[in-house]
Amino acid sequence: MNNTIGVMTAMIFWCAVSNDAARQMVLPEKNASAKSQTQSAVKPVDTAKTVSPAPVTSDSLRPDSLAARWGKLRIVSTPDSATVVLDSSEKGRTPAVLDGIAIGQHTILVKKKGYFVKKITVMVNADTAQDISVVLVRPGCVAVRSNPPGARLFVDGKETGFTPWENAKLKPGDLAIRLEYPQRTAVEQRVSVKEGGCDTLTFDLPYSKTYLDSLVREQKQQDVKKRKAKRTANIAVFGAFLIFGIVILFIEASNNK
Repeated sequence: MNNTIGVMTAMIFWCAVSNDAARQMVLPEKNASAKSQTQSAVKPVDTAKTVSPAPVTSDSLRPDSLAARWGKLRIVSTPDSATVVLDSSEKGRTPAVLDGIAIGQHTILVKKKGYFVKKITVMVNADTAQDISVVLVRPGCVAVRSNPPGARLFVDGKETGFTPWENAKLKPGDLAIRLEYPQRTAVEQRVSVKEGGCDTLTFDLPYSKTYLDSLVREQKQQDVKKRKAKRTANIAVFGAFLIFGIVILFIEASNNK
């Protein structure tokens, strides 16, 4: 009986010792797992590279719908229905809305038959709509006549031809008209060109004082020549009569002898 109790006591003691050893063997694994988890949680922070923040610009602060690099132009003209040309590309007629234009400087032509072409240089900004109003101007017409015809014509100091002369594509405003003709007094006058109008101007070019004085001198010279010629003729006639009388007297004297 005592032996049986001793065996059972030994078996219980052995089981207790075995369980305690097993717990001691498992605990390091738990500690290692916890340590590994701690290291794995810390590792990304310790080894992560520092990234510089992107620079803040006006575009980065705008909504995506406003970040596009395009602009818009709204063009109207007086009169309307004028052709719009953007950088050599026709874009329609006024009133016109030009969208999706690249930012930067552009050249715009607004033209209509019977009017001067209007040229505009515009700077297009991103995400901006600009309004452009154009007033087209009709050319004026001036016709110049002179008496006598064939006078040299100068417009604003530049020779443009001879009279009769006509130009139907003049910009409205004042022009300086000058006419010159040999031996005539030059005539100069300022002319107002009216938009869409046509004026005919006639100028008389009188003889210049210099030319008239030369005519007087020439006439005097001719008169002197005529008087000299008449005097010479008279002397010749008188000499002829004198010689004739002498001959008659000589003949009569000879007959008397």
